[in-house]
Amino acid sequence: MSAFTPIWAGVFVVLFLGALIDRTFSKEWGLASELWTFLAFAMAAPVFWTFATLIHKANIAYVRHTYGPEPTD
Repeated sequence: MSAFTPIWAGVFVVLFLGALIDRTFSKEWGLASELWTFLAFAMAAPVFWTFATLIHKANIAYVRHTYGPEPTD
């Protein structure tokens, strides 16, 4: 996990909560129009991470099958 992951997660949570407050209470901050974008990102990011992890594991399995396990000293 990158050191910046909690920072980015915090930024998106704050932006999402701002958009939610803007939409709920009609504050006219301009974030309400981005609420669906935040929700789409929140749903797409874990899906992308899952597929990236599966592809990475498949590549590692292929390399280990083709070339054998990593040598030990």
